[in-house]
This record gives sequence, C-alpha cells and structure tokens, in this order.
Amino acid sequence: FQTTPVGRLMTRFSKDLDGIDTGLSDNLNVLATASAQGVSTLLLLAAVLPRITLLFLVLFPLHERLLQYYRRTAQALQRLAAVQAAPVLAHVGETMDGAVSLRSYGLGPAYRDELHRLMDALHRAEWAVIVTNRWLTLRAEALG
Repeated sequence: FQTTPVGRLMTRFSKDLDGIDTGLSDNLNVLATASAQGVSTLLLLAAVLPRITLLFLVLFPLHERLLQYYRRTAQALQRLAAVQAAPVLAHVGETMDGAVSLRSYGLGPAYRDELHRLMDALHRAEWAVIVTNRWLTLRAEALG
C-alpha cells in the first residue's frame, strides 16, 4: 500500500466488488434454474423408466470422482495463469509510465520483446486452462 497510488487501489477494489455484486446474483439464478431442471428431469426419468435409476447410481460416483480430479487440476492451472498475468500488467504499467524515457533512450524494441516474452508465458498458462476444460467436457460427455 505504500507504493501503490490510492486511486489505483480504489479502482481495483471497486471493480472487484462490482464483479461480485453482478456476478453473484446471476450465478445464483443460474444455479437455482439448473438445479430445478436437473431434479425434475431425473424424477421424470425415474418415473417413466425405473431401471435407469440403477444407471444413475453407477454413473454419479464416477462423475463425482472426475469432477474432484478436474477441480484440483483446474485450480492449480488458474492460479498459474493469474501468477503469469501479474508481470504482464506490471510491465505494461511501467512501460506507460516511462514511455518518454524509453523513446529517448531507444529502448522501445527491448521492452516490446520483453512484453512478447511475458505474453507468451501467460498464453501458455491460459492454454493449459482451456485444454483442461476441454478434457473435462470430453470425459463428461463420454459418461453420459
């Protein structure tokens, strides 16, 4: 807090709170709707085809194990992506603050190359998150 300007902190915290305010209500609405639809679908299937409940009893634990494995991996990869994003944001901020000095000393290409290196590392981490999401999608579709 000693080195970060107050305006930057306020912007960051207000953006975070705004994301929580808007995202939380939307996510709760989606959760309630999806839960009601899922339960009603399962009850209807159990009423029409009683034998299918045996299949659900077998597939549900498999699906839960798959989700637990995915969650651990996804959390680690998302943490890695967040760690890789911080240097990119810092580099861009520092470059903008010192743009005049960089131009006067002819260091623009060196800073551009450094930004490309940092962006490549960020994209590799984000690509791992995307591939993990696709992995889960394939496994979930194969189960049911």
